[in-house]
Amino acid sequence: VCIAVTGGTEDGHASHGPSNIVDVNYSPGGVDALRQVGLTETGFREGSRGFTCESRPGVRQDCNTLPIHHVHVRF
Repeated sequence: VCIAVTGGTEDGHASHGPSNIVDVNYSPGGVDALRQVGLTETGFREGSRGFTCESRPGVRQDCNTLPIHHVHVRF
């Protein structure tokens, strides 16, 4: 499974603050790989590790509902 990091420092990510958050391309295999390493789909509760899917920048949605633009990952 290939997971391509697509961002994390561009405009709009200042709100992430100094944390370990990146954007990655969406793929079902990529989301499965994130789950296999122990990350869960979260609402990014403060201090939580996990990921959220977005249908377009800033719009969160369930990772099982298409279309998905990208995945935010906090590790």
